[in-house]
Amino acid sequence: MAKKKNRTKGIHIGGYTIRPMGIGVILALLVIIVVAVLAATNHLPDIERLQYAFVQPTEAPTPEPTATNTPVPATPTPVPTPSPTPEPREATIRVMGEISMDTDLLKSVYNRETSTFDFAPMFSLIEDVTSKADYTIADVEGVMTSTAINGEQAKMLTPPALLKALDNMGVDMLMLGNDHAMDGDADALRDEIANVEAAGFDYVGAASSIEDKVRPIIKNIKGYNVGFVAYTEKLNIEEKKISAGDLAGCLNMVNASNAISDVKALRSAGANIVIALVNWGELYSQEATESQTQIAQYLASNCGVDIILGYNPAVVQPVYWIENENAGEDIPEKTLVMSAAGNFISSQRDNGKNCGYIFDFTLKDEDGRINIIEPKYIPTYIIRYADQSGQNQYRTVAVGQWTDDAADRMAEGMTYADLQYMGELWTQMQKVMDQSESIASIARE
Repeated sequence: MAKKKNRTKGIHIGGYTIRPMGIGVILALLVIIVVAVLAATNHLPDIERLQYAFVQPTEAPTPEPTATNTPVPATPTPVPTPSPTPEPREATIRVMGEISMDTDLLKSVYNRETSTFDFAPMFSLIEDVTSKADYTIADVEGVMTSTAINGEQAKMLTPPALLKALDNMGVDMLMLGNDHAMDGDADALRDEIANVEAAGFDYVGAASSIEDKVRPIIKNIKGYNVGFVAYTEKLNIEEKKISAGDLAGCLNMVNASNAISDVKALRSAGANIVIALVNWGELYSQEATESQTQIAQYLASNCGVDIILGYNPAVVQPVYWIENENAGEDIPEKTLVMSAAGNFISSQRDNGKNCGYIFDFTLKDEDGRINIIEPKYIPTYIIRYADQSGQNQYRTVAVGQWTDDAADRMAEGMTYADLQYMGELWTQMQKVMDQSESIASIARE
């Protein structure tokens, strides 16, 4: 049996045999030769493009949050931020004396050619003082009604054009509940209220209905909720001439009011300071009457009123504190009382009737409570002079602005005699304020 030839593995070419390893070497050489040729002919493929074409990544879908894969951020250690110490709040309230627009004053501001009234010049020398407060209160003795003025001296009916001048002075609130509130009738008073509301003023002391009368009056003055009530001790018109319905719906008479209930309603509505305005006392008396003292004591110690502002005497009376022996949650430790601020504007020339003061006090947060601080008064005087036509003109001025060193810059109509008289008024007013252990300090403005 013939033997099989022993054939070695590999590629046989002629008498040569290329083993497997040799084949690998030949293939490698062929690849190198091809790459070299392509590189030489600038046909080498862009490696980056090849990678992009074949290995382009696709965005993996964002897994839905689960209890196991939701990332839990690390909780930083809280660093306490120091709270800045707030500045103590302060709110300054100014109260003007009585504005009594009698017939002589109305004549002085009446323009016959246009049949209009212009009250602005009357207050042009004082408006920079009255407008300095955060809130200013004025009392207009009489009714600012659009109805015809009858010219009776005993009845105070005033054109509503006065409201524009009051606005220029920075007045915010008007006390309408005075003894002349019914000098017209109930309709005239309601007309006044409509005029006051249309002019944008707050008001207290009078109402157009029972619903309006019982509505709590609270004003936010620089963050303080200040509540207001107002009462009238008596009227210029006999009460029996006014219907019981009109009287009950329009005014708070002292003898027919429940001040304790009124103040409680204000506190319940959010008032943290309560001011009572009262028309009281005897005309032209520089001493408080017994009824004034009783009313003030009752409002302070029984009702818990913080501040009492008095009107009607038309002359100045002292400012003082009432120490409340029964002070507690609803009763303040003390109550500030302004008995009467005199006349802010009037045609009367008798000593004591031609002057008044602007009263000023500040509300301030101190030790977690609201305190009434820095009560002071600014004496005022009413100049009278005749213009070129012979008509008397009237101007209210702050006494402290017109000392002897102002002789070379006196206002129109002012004389050196006025300067001397204002110096006397300054002294007289200090004597009045020294009564009843008054704490009010005098201000030169």
